[in-house]
Amino acid sequence: MNCDRYEELISAGIDGELTDTEERDLRLHLDECPACREKSAAIDEQDRILASSRSVKQPAELRSKVRRRLGIQQRSVPRIIGPFPHQREVLARKDSEERPPHRMTGPWGRA
Repeated sequence: MNCDRYEELISAGIDGELTDTEERDLRLHLDECPACREKSAAIDEQDRILASSRSVKQPAELRSKVRRRLGIQQRSVPRIIGPFPHQREVLARKDSEERPPHRMTGPWGRA
């Protein structure tokens, strides 16, 4: 038997990537091949274990320790507090200030 093709189908089947024909061919092969059936069961078990495992919370200082060991400087990201400078002018306008009416032009509005 050519099990190489079916090993690829086993992995694709677990990921839900098989066509109906491939799935049928794989099932027929697994009925006849104990070695592939065993591999399929082992992969299924690994998949179940990984799906049920808890994620481990990393210590808060881990990132800084890794950066320090790699010689990476901590980026200082400026804190942005709005409004942005270009918005301050707009927000500072008085409501009584006369503004030109907005007119849409082009295919979306009338000119």
